[in-house]
Amino acid sequence: MNFKQADELADFCANRWLATKGAGLFNSPWQYYHFRSLGYSKEDLFSRFLDNNLKFELANEVAGRNSEYLEKYWADLSHLDPPAA
Repeated sequence: MNFKQADELADFCANRWLATKGAGLFNSPWQYYHFRSLGYSKEDLFSRFLDNNLKFELANEVAGRNSEYLEKYWADLSHLDPPAA
């Protein structure tokens, strides 16, 4: 991310996200980073956020992706050797 992209994101969060006070998964602009870690693009998130009908779909998708992420995380941990005593 460069300065221009960061400035655009900050502007979006301050002027659009917080102004509409989304519910559930959209109650904080910090959720943006969580969504990105689950594989969503900036463009996808922005378009979905601005369309109330797509917010509900996104909430269901995020729940599924989050569950998959956690399952993979715990599976990866179970393959690690315990630390030497």
